[in-house]
Parts: sequence; C-alpha cells; structure tokens
Amino acid sequence: MTGVRLRSRPVDQRDRDWRPGGRQRRWASGWRIWIVLGAVVAVLAAALWAVVWSPLFGVRHISVRGALHYLTRAEVERVAQVPAGRPLVRLDTGAIAHRVESLPEVATVNVAAAFPSTVVITLTERVAVGYVTSGGEVHLVDRTGRQFHTVASAPRGLPQFQVADGPRAQASAAAAATAASALPGSLLSLLATIQADDPAGISLVLRDHRVVRWGSPDRSSDKARVLSALLARPGTVFDVSDPDLVYAR
Repeated sequence: MTGVRLRSRPVDQRDRDWRPGGRQRRWASGWRIWIVLGAVVAVLAAALWAVVWSPLFGVRHISVRGALHYLTRAEVERVAQVPAGRPLVRLDTGAIAHRVESLPEVATVNVAAAFPSTVVITLTERVAVGYVTSGGEVHLVDRTGRQFHTVASAPRGLPQFQVADGPRAQASAAAAATAASALPGSLLSLLATIQADDPAGISLVLRDHRVVRWGSPDRSSDKARVLSALLARPGTVFDVSDPDLVYAR
C-alpha cells in the first residue's frame, strides 16, 4: 500500500494574525511604541520649555571680571542693564557688551552666559599714558589719544600733554599718545610734558628741563629704544627724530 506523504506549508504572517491572540499582541506592541515615542517627545518639549522660556535657567547672578581701577562693579552692572530672570539662551549678549563699551574707561569687553544662571562680563580698562588739563579739570589720556577719565589731581609718573588748539588738535594728541605709549615706564616717569603743536613736531620735556626732539610718531618704538642710551650722554637737547642718526648737544 502506497502511503501519501503530506507536506506542510509555511505559516505566513496572516496566519499568525488570525491565530488566537495574534492580532492582539501586534496591537499591544504598536501601542507601546507610540507610548514610548510620546513620552520622549513630552520630555524633549519640557526640556525645551525649561531652557528657552522658563526662569529655571534665567539670569540670577552677574559676575564682573577684570582689574578695575577707574570703574566699580556696581557701575558696570548698572550700565549693562542685564534683564533679571531672562533665560540665558534668549539673552542678547551683544547688546549688553555694546552698553558696557559706552563707558569711556572700557577698552575691551566680552559678555558670556554661564549656565545655569550667571552672566559673565569680562572687561579691560584703558591704560593712561598721559593727561591733559582743561577748565581746571585733569583728564587721563590713553595710547589712542582718547580722554577717558577725569581725576582730582595730576597723576604722578605721567606726562602732561600740551596740544595746540585747532583742527589738528586730535591728530596731535594721538601722535603724542603714540610717543608716550612707546616709552618704558622708567622713561615715562622722567617726563614733565609732551608738546605737540603738530602731529609731526613732538617734543618731550623732562622733569630736569632737558628736551628730546621726537618728531613724528613714526618708528616710535625705535626712538624709545635709542633714547635710553642717548640720555646717558651729556647735553640738554637730544634728537631722535631719525632713530638712525641721533645726537645730543
């Protein structure tokens, strides 16, 4: 007797779905995926809200850094006008820096956010290389020739800038400041005045009344270098207007 061999066919996914409980398991698995995705989206949305809109990461502290000689930290904070509670990611640091730069004493400034709640203002003040007097007031001058701070009396160790009035006064002041900023502190403290009737006609008058013909502000660093040795020679007038050909008489 010949037997009949039965071959089983593979069970495809549709057969599994129609088995008892098959469709329910797929339905439950699909819902679990959607629940997990929904939870992830909710967490991300909550985190975004906390960072961008909530006061959780808002401004609560201001840190002013840098060596301050003319300004106080309270003055910097007042001018900065940092909005309290503003989320750090929505803070306009450029606008804050611009307001701080409006202070005449400020040379450079950088504003940065430090999470979770601090604004850091790092600034550098201008450095005085001389001073001018006007109307009984004493104004400090930096290396660019800018008058940036008023003091009660003439500072020790800095020369007075004597600049002729007129259309070239600012250029003359800048030239005098360039000459002063090239001098080391040991020479700068020897000066009584820097006279600049013209940007190309600068003269240095020492406290012992010796005079240095400086000329223009060009090659000021070379002139300062040779002046140290030249002042050791006898004489009352020293010429460094051409640093390659100096003399004393």
